[in-house]
Amino acid sequence: MTSSRRLRRALALGIISLALVGCASDDALEFAVTTQEPTATTPAGDDGDAASAVEPAVFPPVNPDVFRPSEFVDLRGQATVEIEIRDNVFDERDFRVDPGTQIVFVNRGANTHDVTAGAEGAFPKITKEALAEAPQALVLDVEGDYPFFCSIHGTANFGQTGFIVVGGG
Repeated sequence: MTSSRRLRRALALGIISLALVGCASDDALEFAVTTQEPTATTPAGDDGDAASAVEPAVFPPVNPDVFRPSEFVDLRGQATVEIEIRDNVFDERDFRVDPGTQIVFVNRGANTHDVTAGAEGAFPKITKEALAEAPQALVLDVEGDYPFFCSIHGTANFGQTGFIVVGGG
């Protein structure tokens, strides 16, 4: 190998090494958290107790036109999972988590994105403005199916879509 070729190779390897070191970070990912809200309350009991107990959120039915994948990436057992949003895909797209997992959406694409529930009222929308400022975490406490999509690049049935299964179902 000629000395100029060795020099070019060493230079290329050095640049790649610097790029990899620059991309690695020990800093903790900082994000805002959105938690699923309870949607129903139990009326006061017949014993005259004025306090009402809050029932778990009732997941709205998923539109039968929304495709439910047959395979999901199993991310259960993790307290926090990171979902990258790139142009124009979610990575992971279809996944399963435990109730209470922090699902952190990080926009690593050049375009703006949002995260919208595929069933109205299933969880609060994560706006493009919020994702532009910082990664956003969603916490789903109720077991069930949660289709989602980017309303800028898709609909509940087409385009940039994903599907979360919370729990064993």
